[in-house]
Amino acid sequence: MYTAEQNQEIEKVIEVFHDYIQNTGNFDVLWSDKLGYLYLNGILEDRDGVCMAPMVLWDGETLCNEIIYHIACDVMETVFLYKFMIVKKRGVMKCQVSHTRPITLPR
Repeated sequence: MYTAEQNQEIEKVIEVFHDYIQNTGNFDVLWSDKLGYLYLNGILEDRDGVCMAPMVLWDGETLCNEIIYHIACDVMETVFLYKFMIVKKRGVMKCQVSHTRPITLPR
């Protein structure tokens, strides 16, 4: 299913970001004996499902890029007060960005 190098890359990324993967509510990484490593993105806030199709991971770079994307979104939500949500409009999935609270800039 995986070469030794692919497996080692993915496991290294999982090890480096283990705490983040465990603590985030946005995605998960799972092992399937049939498919290998699966990336589940778009976990709904009520934990009632996922709004995006699972992705089979074939390398550590892809997983690392996905995790860094989520970390960047967390920073934007925390520091810059933006909220990112995946929404479905007319059958099309889109990213919706909004301010979580009004921002007053210093003069």
